[in-house]
Amino acid sequence: MKIFLKSALGVIFAAIVIYFAPTDIVSVAIFLDWFTLIMPAVAVFVWLKFAIKLWRLKQYDRLLHILNEENNPSKFLAELTNLLDRNPKLTKWTTQATATNKALAHLNLGQFDQAAKIWEELLAEVSGKKSEIIVEHKTIYSLIATNLERGEIPKARQYCESLQILTTQKATPKYLREVFAENVEFYKSQIAFANGEIEPFRSICEKKLQEKQSTREYVELYFRLAEICEKTGDLAGQRRYLQEVAEKGNKLYFAEVARRKLA
Repeated sequence: MKIFLKSALGVIFAAIVIYFAPTDIVSVAIFLDWFTLIMPAVAVFVWLKFAIKLWRLKQYDRLLHILNEENNPSKFLAELTNLLDRNPKLTKWTTQATATNKALAHLNLGQFDQAAKIWEELLAEVSGKKSEIIVEHKTIYSLIATNLERGEIPKARQYCESLQILTTQKATPKYLREVFAENVEFYKSQIAFANGEIEPFRSICEKKLQEKQSTREYVELYFRLAEICEKTGDLAGQRRYLQEVAEKGNKLYFAEVARRKLA
């Protein structure tokens, strides 16, 4: 839609220039001189506007490092609020990303109800829209994770079924179906683990550890493996994983739980 509007404005601008352009040779020369002078200024203005937008988005990306690598969700929320207060336009550019990252920060602080509320509102906004299918998918699997943390197993299972249906829909791009299916399997195995089925969840967590993950995601996987060791009675393994979580988890909820268990 935005591309169409920009193209239409370009056509209108060109039509105006052609309509008002003079026809005699002397006037045409003067007109071309004026046009040659003003176009670089217009180009510089457009470039500066684009550069400022990129700079603001770069600032936003820096905050994601705090959330995903420094594992400090409280600091992320505080700095995000300051950044958006200073740059009101940035809020419009990053509305969905801001919502989901705020929810993720609350989830990683152990504030599960606040996280669920944000994601439920976002899901209501994007649900059923073909153009928002990726956001819808990410929001549903985030709600599965949140409800598992809350101990709401039936609700997590319900969202997992919705995610499975979404994965097979024609609107879902083919190149994403495999990724979506893997996420479904991960959460199905986690739900099964909550009901006492251990090995599928262990296998998936160990496999994911071999893949490229953020530090935050690694910490959560170590925490899950510690939970598995606890259920199987492997106390040495549990302690080893909890020590990793406590050391690398910084301000994450998982790290706080690990430190309490180690103490």
